[in-house]
Amino acid sequence: MEAVGALSLYKHSIAEINLCYIPFVADGDSKPYTTVEKAKPFDPAIFIPKEECVNHVNKQMGKSLQFDL
Repeated sequence: MEAVGALSLYKHSIAEINLCYIPFVADGDSKPYTTVEKAKPFDPAIFIPKEECVNHVNKQMGKSLQFDL
């Protein structure tokens, strides 16, 4: 997900439907998360935690745990 798109989704969610997306589910790329975190689309006191997508974590760990025979 691109950083600009993520920020647009977060701003739209609070302005249009009064919904806060918490936590931020990401694929390991930190640029969209840092962009949303710095912009503070919700109340500045609201912390948006980042969680890794299970499929991406599984894929990364699976590659690391494979043995070269």
